[in-house]
Amino acid sequence: MTHRRSTHVRMGAARLLRRLAPALACAALLLVAACAGVRSSEQTPAAGGKPPAAGELRLVISRDYGARVLKDIVVPARAGTTVMRLLAEHSDVDTKYGGGFIQGIDGLESSFGASSADAADWFFWVDGAMGSVGAGDVTLHGGQTVWWDYHRWAGALFIPGSLDAFPAPFANRDMVLAAQPAGTQAAAMGAAVTAWAKSQGIGFHDTSQQSYPIGADLGLRLVVGTPDRLAQDRLFGPELSRGAAIGIFVAIDGGRLYALHADGSRGSELLAAALAVPDPAHTDRLSLVLIAQDAQALQRLLDGFTPAAASAHVALGLTSAGVVPLPLATGAGS
Repeated sequence: MTHRRSTHVRMGAARLLRRLAPALACAALLLVAACAGVRSSEQTPAAGGKPPAAGELRLVISRDYGARVLKDIVVPARAGTTVMRLLAEHSDVDTKYGGGFIQGIDGLESSFGASSADAADWFFWVDGAMGSVGAGDVTLHGGQTVWWDYHRWAGALFIPGSLDAFPAPFANRDMVLAAQPAGTQAAAMGAAVTAWAKSQGIGFHDTSQQSYPIGADLGLRLVVGTPDRLAQDRLFGPELSRGAAIGIFVAIDGGRLYALHADGSRGSELLAAALAVPDPAHTDRLSLVLIAQDAQALQRLLDGFTPAAASAHVALGLTSAGVVPLPLATGAGS
């Protein structure tokens, strides 16, 4: 019950505090004309989803879960830059309620408060983690990616983790392999993940054969398995079953894996998927979850799982036609 209460509190906080990009912070920016959309001559287009260097910040602005990227730039990182300041210096930002509400970015306006189910708004993530405080309260550091996306409130109100900044936050971290497939698939899937992780700068060690308490602090987790195996996993099974309500756009049913639309409705069957899932025991951390029907499907997913493919997307799925972004676009994968 503690975990569920904590999650609900975080959900409410994320919705409220995202809007409280502090008036004082915005007022300070106004004094230096940042909130008026100051342009920096140092901004350059991001190169094909390439992560920013240690001395850079990347700003991505899109709509409809990355279906249309409106801006993707890298700029020099400066001490004290906040999410709000980065946005205001490189976009035209409209605010309401004393500067505490992001009304619009580059002319694309919030329709929050409208009675229509199509009401849409702006949301942001930093290195894959959804903002849980105001944009003016998050100070950035070199090498980070900020993603702002405009999409409907209906359906997925809370998406705590995304793959948009991949390989962040997983690269250069010592992760633990917390689950893996059993039986004949184990060796092949393990070999595929090991080779791929190394190519992406992701290190991990295997604890999957060890017994560990649910609350054990093992660091970031790399979770790999078949749908039926992960559906029964004591840590991640319950999380995966919650679907779009917490930004997980897949469903497992009868050992099969299905893609979800943003409203939680079921779409096409998937052969594999890659997700950023909050760790059930440590909700301030993201775990990288790879689900695949078999080793061949996993290898195909990993072949297409690159920073460019993940850029401005919450998650990735593999259909018979190839890798697709998740959630499914409206009308896709009926």
